[in-house]
Amino acid sequence: VSTQSTWEAVVSTQSTWEAVVSTQSTWEAVVSTQSTWEAVVSTQSTWEAVVSTQSTWVLAVEQVARGQGAAVPQDEGEVDPGFTASKQWPASFSLAKHLEVAGAARGRRVLELGAGIGLPSMAAAALGASHVLSTDLESNLPLLKTNIESNGLGQAVAVAPLDWLDPAIPDGNWDVVMCADCVFWERLFEPLIDVLRQLSGTGTTVLLTGVHRLGRLSKFLAILEGTFEYEEVKHASLATGTHLYRAKLRSPG
Repeated sequence: VSTQSTWEAVVSTQSTWEAVVSTQSTWEAVVSTQSTWEAVVSTQSTWEAVVSTQSTWVLAVEQVARGQGAAVPQDEGEVDPGFTASKQWPASFSLAKHLEVAGAARGRRVLELGAGIGLPSMAAAALGASHVLSTDLESNLPLLKTNIESNGLGQAVAVAPLDWLDPAIPDGNWDVVMCADCVFWERLFEPLIDVLRQLSGTGTTVLLTGVHRLGRLSKFLAILEGTFEYEEVKHASLATGTHLYRAKLRSPG
């Protein structure tokens, strides 16, 4: 570990994770399993990913450059959700990677909450989902739509506004409902869980990825447990520091 510029790690299990993190500009990762996922994240503008299944998809995701946008702390020191929605986060990569490794999207109807710039939604479409709906606040949709359309997935990924505080729940028997790094603002914990409940049927799988920050993810899971049964899913493909949980709605009574 070099405190001046670079952190490098190689972890070999049955598959291989190679990572180089430069504190100046770039986070790069290569994950090799039976198929190949290559990703480059530039703090200036772009996340590029290659997903190899039967065919190959190159996903280039635009984001707000570091130091731009509404990164200024808002009330009680929190960061504006509009800024977090315009950045690529490791938990989003982990969710997209899980869809690939577990085959969790193929042939399924998938809805993403708090989609931000859209990597998991686009990965689900590239990996063979039968239908994908990508949702976020109305104000966050322009960049999401731009990314989906610029990757040629405008016909494969639908986009709709969804405010957890005033939700218009989309119709659809969803096989998978997913969200990446949506658990931070405590005032949104119960609204998010209520939206997950309304979207879930007996056959729905909820996938959540997140990072333990300030004890908030643990607090969210404690509340979630009242409505959903959940388990942590661990595999070597997850980005360092991220956690993946799979949940199912509890049976009545």
